[in-house]
Amino acid sequence: MSVSKSSNGKRLIFLILFIILISANHYFGGLFEPISFITMLGITVWIVVAYQIFFKQGRLSSNFAFNNFWIGLLLISAFCLVCFQLVTGSRIFLLAVIFNIAVFDTGAYIIGKNLGKNSFLPKLSPNKTIEGLIGGLMSSLFFVICAYLFLEEFLLSRINNDSFNPIRIMRRLLF
Repeated sequence: MSVSKSSNGKRLIFLILFIILISANHYFGGLFEPISFITMLGITVWIVVAYQIFFKQGRLSSNFAFNNFWIGLLLISAFCLVCFQLVTGSRIFLLAVIFNIAVFDTGAYIIGKNLGKNSFLPKLSPNKTIEGLIGGLMSSLFFVICAYLFLEEFLLSRINNDSFNPIRIMRRLLF
């Protein structure tokens, strides 16, 4: 099964737009409210179905079997993410987990497609390669190190600024 270059370009554009959408939602604070999150997932599903219907001559393609399994998976995933955010209370940590998964998948895909020779679990998925797995691990490790260094610097600067500003500390505690 060969994937065309235009299909790769569409996937990359979709990934970039998805990351921008999640970042914008996080910036405006609406992503992690349960209703906003479920609404965003519903809109995403609607966009995918609309694309399939309008650009695939009015029918869903054979590789997009949207049935009860996928609806259940979507709703269970949304519920788990909302519960995870409520338990940990850390929006940045949840966003880092989502970005880490996206970076791992993208790194594995790019390295596996360009350098992949040795098959990894061929009965489970014939297109997975050991080189892709290593590429995904390395890109994920690079992302985690960069995120840690950035967040450590960001949090230390916030702590240092707050220690000298009692009004800001009181506002954070009370509101």
